[in-house]
Amino acid sequence: MGIYQSTQNQFPERWCYFFGFPNILLSYNTGKDEFKMVETAKIVLKNMGCVQVNECTVYLSGGISENYQEVSKNVYRYNVDENIFRNLPQMNIARYTHQLMYNKYDSKLYALGGRSYGQGSEGILNSCECYDFQKGKWEMIAPMNFKRATFFSILYEQKIYVFGGYTDVRKRSKKIEKLENQKWVLLNVKLQYGVEQGVLYQNQQKELFILGGQSVDGIIDKHQVIDFNKQISYISKTYNQKPRVLQKGTQIDNLSIQFFGSETLSIERGEISNLELKIYKGNSLLNQIQNESLKEFSMADYTFELGIILKPIISYIMIIQEDVIHRINKVYFKDQNQSKQQKFKEYIQSTTILSNKIYLYSGALLLQDGSVIIMGGVNNQMNQISNETIKIEPNFNQVSKLAKMNQARYAFSYTLVDNYIYVAGGRYYGDDDQGILDSSERYNINTNQWEILAKLNEKRCSCFMIKHNGRVLVAGGFNTFKTRINTIEIYNPELKCWEMLGITLHNSIEACTFTYRSIQSKLDFITFGGRQSTDLDSVIKYSIDFDQPIDHQIGNFQQLQSLKFKGSLLQSIRIDDYILIIHQNGQQININSYQLNTLQQIESEINQELMGLLQELKVCNIGKLLIFD
Repeated sequence: MGIYQSTQNQFPERWCYFFGFPNILLSYNTGKDEFKMVETAKIVLKNMGCVQVNECTVYLSGGISENYQEVSKNVYRYNVDENIFRNLPQMNIARYTHQLMYNKYDSKLYALGGRSYGQGSEGILNSCECYDFQKGKWEMIAPMNFKRATFFSILYEQKIYVFGGYTDVRKRSKKIEKLENQKWVLLNVKLQYGVEQGVLYQNQQKELFILGGQSVDGIIDKHQVIDFNKQISYISKTYNQKPRVLQKGTQIDNLSIQFFGSETLSIERGEISNLELKIYKGNSLLNQIQNESLKEFSMADYTFELGIILKPIISYIMIIQEDVIHRINKVYFKDQNQSKQQKFKEYIQSTTILSNKIYLYSGALLLQDGSVIIMGGVNNQMNQISNETIKIEPNFNQVSKLAKMNQARYAFSYTLVDNYIYVAGGRYYGDDDQGILDSSERYNINTNQWEILAKLNEKRCSCFMIKHNGRVLVAGGFNTFKTRINTIEIYNPELKCWEMLGITLHNSIEACTFTYRSIQSKLDFITFGGRQSTDLDSVIKYSIDFDQPIDHQIGNFQQLQSLKFKGSLLQSIRIDDYILIIHQNGQQININSYQLNTLQQIESEINQELMGLLQELKVCNIGKLLIFD
C-alpha cells in the first residue's frame, strides 16, 4: 500500500474489537473511523487475555469478576461474524492481566504470567502453559524467570519474547527473556526503565517502540526503543499527544492507533511519527460506557511479531480459468481516478504457473493472506477425476502441492470453518447410481492432513454447503438419474455423524448459487437460480432459528424478485453492498446485482464495469470454472 503522506481519510479498513464486562463488544472501523456496539453472551470478565488469529476468530482466556473475587480458567473461541462464543478446555491455572498469544509457527496458544489469587506479589505469576489444538488440552511449560503481570509479549525470529510488567508493589521489570529450547533465557539487553500497560509499535528497521504506560514514577510521557539486532535500548521523544496508561493500540503499515486509557474518551491515530489526537467525548455510543470500564476492556489484536508489520487486509475476486488465474483487488471498482489500463496494472495479477490445466468443477477457497487452495475436479474430456489439493502462495508466483483428498471428486460442496476445509458429496467414475458420492472429509490447514468424516445420509452432487455456529450444513443436489433432492443435513461433530435437519428446501434443486448470514442461533440463506428439470430464475430466502423447534419452521421461506435470466451453475461475488450473480450463455455474460440490505435488484455501475472486465479477460466456461471472493 506504500507510505501514507496524510493521515486524513487514508487509513485502510480493518475492524478492531474490544470486549467489555459484562456483555459488550465494541467494534471500531479504522477506515471509516466509526464505533459500533453489540451485546454478547454474559461471559466476558475484566482483564481477560485476548488474541485475534484471523478476520473472524478471536480467543479469550481467564479474567476476573466484577467484585475482584473470582479469577477464571475459562477459554473461549469467539466468531465475530456469528457473535458466538464456544468453550475450549480450561487452562490449568486461573489468571488475569496475563498475555495470551498465538504462535503461528507451532499453531499453539500460549497463556503467560499474569495474576491469580493472592495479595500483592503473592498473586503474580511466572507460570506458563500452552494449548495444543491437536491434543485438545492445555499443558504446562517452563516458568518465566520472573513473575510478571500487565507485561508485553512478542514473536521475534519465531521465538516468544516477554519484557516489562508489574512485579511487586511499586516495581516494574526491565528484564527481557525469550523462550528457547523449552526454557526461558534471560537477555543481556534491558529496558531503560521498568514499564507496564503501554502499547507496542515497530518500524521497518525492526526497532521496537514502547509508548506510554506506567513506571514507578507514574504515567509516562515518553517512549523507549529496543533494537534486538544491536542488543541496545534507549529513550526517545514521545509520539503521544497525551500521556496514557492502560491504553490499547494497533498498527497497520506505518499507521498506528491508540485507544482510550488515562481517564479519557479519545484516540490518537496517524503515522507513527505524527499521531493526531481525536476526542470522542461527544460520541453518544461511547458515552454509554464509563471511562473506567473502557480501561478494562480487552482488545483483540494479532500477536505482535517484530519484523512482520501488519498489512491492510485486501479483498480480492478470484477468476480461475483452465490455463490462467486472475486475482483482482476490489479497489479496482472504487478507483475513479485512473484509466482502465492503469487499474489493470495496479489491481490485477494473473498467473499461468500451473503445469497442468485447472480441472473443471473443482473447489477453491481464498484464504485471508491472499493464497488460494484448489481441490479436486475433472478434466475437459471427463475421464480423469482428481483428488489433488494445491495452494497458490500469496506472492502469486509459486505453487505448493498439499496432501491429497482421500476421495477423488468433482461437483462437490465445500466451505471453510476455522482452520478446516469441509468437503462433501460430488461425483466419481460411474453412472448416477455408482458415481454420485455420499462421502465427506475435512482438511486441516495447520497440519496439512485430510480426515475422513462420516457418510452423508443421501448421495448428492452439485449441492451447496453453509457454515453456522462452527457446524456445516449440506443442502439440495443431484441424487440419481434425473432426480434432485431438497433435504438438508447438518454435521454433528460431537456424535461425528450427519443428521437430517427436518427442514427442506422449497424446491428440489441442484447447481444453484447462494449467500448467507449467520448470527447466533439464526441462519438466513438465499438461493439464486439452480436446476430442476430445467434451469430456474427463482430467488428464495430461508430463515432458520436453531433455538426454536424445527417443526415450527417448516415452510419458513420467502420468494424474492426473480433473476432476469434462468440459469444454473451461476457464480456470485460481493462488491461493496451488492451481491452480483453471474451467468454465461454461450458467449453472452449476464449479471444481476442485488442490494444486500434490501435484497432488491438494482442496476449499478459495477454491473457494467464487471461485465467489461470479464470480457477484457476473455473469461469463459463460467459455469464449469470458478469466480469467487
